[in-house]
Amino acid sequence: MLPRTAISNLFHFTRFHATSLCLRNHSTSFPVQTVTNITTGRPYSSSSSSSRPHERYNGYKPPRLKPKNRTIYNTFIARVLDEGRLNKALALFREMEYNLLTRPDVATYTLILAHLGRIGRMDKAKKMFNRMLANKLCPDVYVFTTLIDGYMRAGDSDGTERTFRDMAKHKVKPNAVMYNVMIYHSTRLFDMATAIKYFREMISAGIKPDVWSFSMMVNGFAKHKDMDGGWRMHQEMVRQGIDPNTVAVTTLMHMHLKAKDHDGVMTLYEEFFVPKDEGQGEGREQGIARPQE
Repeated sequence: MLPRTAISNLFHFTRFHATSLCLRNHSTSFPVQTVTNITTGRPYSSSSSSSRPHERYNGYKPPRLKPKNRTIYNTFIARVLDEGRLNKALALFREMEYNLLTRPDVATYTLILAHLGRIGRMDKAKKMFNRMLANKLCPDVYVFTTLIDGYMRAGDSDGTERTFRDMAKHKVKPNAVMYNVMIYHSTRLFDMATAIKYFREMISAGIKPDVWSFSMMVNGFAKHKDMDGGWRMHQEMVRQGIDPNTVAVTTLMHMHLKAKDHDGVMTLYEEFFVPKDEGQGEGREQGIARPQE
């Protein structure tokens, strides 16, 4: 029986010659030592090891490259907010505050305020708004529209009125988008009297209602089962030269259908959805005559 040292020497001699034979037979593609990630326990592939040399050492990853300007930061914040990752967006926001070259602007605050309003965190939105004022940024009409949208989603009429007073304090005038937001939420949460009040305020402020203003009013009257009010709003829209869109027409059709007025439904369908020959399409420009009940 061979001693233990002789067996060890024989083993190492055999291993050396086997390795030499492998190198001679595969001189162009000899085996490479596999690098193992101690975190996952899995070996790295040769392609990933060559293209990403930093992963050769204990699973080390390079630090994340920070955005270089404010526009890229805002793009990242909008993307993570669309994914519902508010904490990540706030982390990016704090990075912007610490960097003197990429301080948050009004667009940054508007993105975060809009998301906070959608998820019902108006308490945090109010703090964010005060933070913007503390940083000496002047809010624009879109910031106030975002706040009003959030307050009206939550049914907070006091917050809405307070935002209106803040607008007057900062000398910001409302636009059609803001009034459309208030009309929409009024028809959805409150009553038509509130929606009519905002609609009249819109006209008295010198802002011309657009097709969406009229469509939301028609839809509001339909929700409250007021067919006469819906038709009056439709006729006013036609009188002002605004071509009704699909929302307004389908809402009127639904109103007639609920009232079991099938002739009115067919009249609206033929006027708006059936192609007409030349010389017979004057009815659309002149409005629709209300069907006889």
